[in-house]
Amino acid sequence: QEIIPTEWRREKSRQLFQLLMTHRCVPVERDRLVESLWPGVDIETGRRNFRVTLSTLLRVLVPSHTSEEDSIFIFRDGTQYALRSNTDIWVDAWEFERLVELGQNQPASQRKLRIQHFQNAQLLYKGEYLQDNLYEDWCIEERERLLAIYLRTSDQLACLFAENEDWQAVLDTCQRILARDKCWEEAYRLMILAYHKQGNQPSALRAYQKCVETLKTELDIQPSQETVSLFNTIFPEAPSN
Repeated sequence: QEIIPTEWRREKSRQLFQLLMTHRCVPVERDRLVESLWPGVDIETGRRNFRVTLSTLLRVLVPSHTSEEDSIFIFRDGTQYALRSNTDIWVDAWEFERLVELGQNQPASQRKLRIQHFQNAQLLYKGEYLQDNLYEDWCIEERERLLAIYLRTSDQLACLFAENEDWQAVLDTCQRILARDKCWEEAYRLMILAYHKQGNQPSALRAYQKCVETLKTELDIQPSQETVSLFNTIFPEAPSN
């Protein structure tokens, strides 16, 4: 059942739940949670804020919860807290990683199954992790880690489509990669190849030119020798830069 924004009562109660979720059911010391949610406050104020916020969160999750009861969602061991691993919680980020791992664990001969798992994982990645907390330091590392997994998995998926000679799927996948990281050179290289295989030489040329321009503007580097060699193979008469 969705908890709408106003039902969280306190923004920090929602963030505390998200912070525990980010730690993946691994117990976290209370003072570490305090420092993440109230950076710079004195320890006594932080602990008082934490008690109030935790109490609010427990009642939001289970409105009938009383202070004498153990939470069915949040585990406490002394001054450590965590989401319970055996409770009824489904998190898209967790499922995303599970599907990626399933795809990675398939043997190379199971290309169709690998593609299926990677595509299902892609469908779950709908944007940056915890987009409502873009400026909170405590979720930056997890956001960047999940993005890196998404980009690497999408790259593998595009390569699998290329092995199948499904060139439109290659293009679609590479466009999604570049929407997240416009400097991902392998995506440009696969697009150049895909357009070439489709007989669309003008688009292949534009993809190469976009690659050169973006790498120069964003990173002040030239395309790799692999990209240049592909370009020279497709356009032997054209200058590569």
